[in-house]
Amino acid sequence: IGMTTESICMSNLRIAPIQVSGYGHPVSGFGTEVDYFIGGADVEDVSLAAQNYDERLVLIPGIGAAPVHPTYKRTDNYRPNDPLIANCAWPPQKINYAWLSVLRQAADRGERKVIYRIFAGTSLEDTGGLQAFMRDLTEVLGADSVQVARKVARDVYMGEIEKGDFSLDAYPYGGYNTVIDSLHVARPFVTWEGTEFCNRSAAALLRKVGLKELIASSRNEYVAKIVRMIDDTAYRDELSQRITEMDLDALLFQSGENVYFKKAIDYLIANHDRLTAEGARDPIFIT
Repeated sequence: IGMTTESICMSNLRIAPIQVSGYGHPVSGFGTEVDYFIGGADVEDVSLAAQNYDERLVLIPGIGAAPVHPTYKRTDNYRPNDPLIANCAWPPQKINYAWLSVLRQAADRGERKVIYRIFAGTSLEDTGGLQAFMRDLTEVLGADSVQVARKVARDVYMGEIEKGDFSLDAYPYGGYNTVIDSLHVARPFVTWEGTEFCNRSAAALLRKVGLKELIASSRNEYVAKIVRMIDDTAYRDELSQRITEMDLDALLFQSGENVYFKKAIDYLIANHDRLTAEGARDPIFIT
C-alpha cells in the first residue's frame, strides 16, 4: 500500500471479507480497511506492534519475506579500490540530510579516502532533478567523495556492486533486496537497526547468515563500523571470504519458511469471525 495512488484508494474499500497486507512496501495503512498484516517473527519488535501497525499483526516464523535468488553470475575478480568505494544502492527518496551527515562523519574519521557511490536510478533524470540532487550531495559530502551511478541493466548494476569494497544501508528507510545483492557478490553490508521492518529487515538477514557484527544500534556505532570498513583491510577481506564460503541457498533462498504464508492465510480464514469478535490488538503467532 502506498507505491501507487490506486493501492491507497483500494485499501480504503472493503472489497473482500478478509483483507491482508504484508511486506513489500512494508508499512501499515493506518486506518484502512485492511484487517491483518503478515510479518516475520525474526524481524518485528513485538512490543511495538500496536504502534507500528493499525492492522492486527500476524507473525510467521522467519523474516516474513521470501528473497529472490539473483540471476547474476559472480565473477570473483574483485580488486581493492583506491580510494575505496562504498556501495549505496539507495533511490533518492531514501536519502536525507541527517543520513548524509552520518556518512560525512565516517569519511572524516577514516584514515583512507572513501567514495560513496549512490545508485539513484532514473527518477531524478526523468523529473529533471539530477543536477539539484548532485549539488545537494556535494555540499554535504564533498565533490570528491560522492558518485551517482546512472540507471543501467541489472547485470551491469550487480557487476558494479561486486567491484565496490563494501555496501551500506540507508536509514531510517533501509533495504532488503540490496542486502541480498551485496551478499550474492560477497560484499560486506553494514546496517543500522531501528524499530520498524523498513530498518530491521537487513539486520534480520545478516543474523540469518551469521554476520551480526555488521549490525549497529546507534549512530555512533554505525559510524564506527563504517570507519572500520574503511581502515581495516584485513577485516574487510576476512568478511568477504566468509560470505564467499557461505551456502546462501540453504540460509536464505531454500529455508522453507514460505510455507508459513499459506498457514497464516488458512488460520485467518478459519478464525476471522472469532478474532474480530475479540477486538484484540496483540500479535497472532503462527507456529
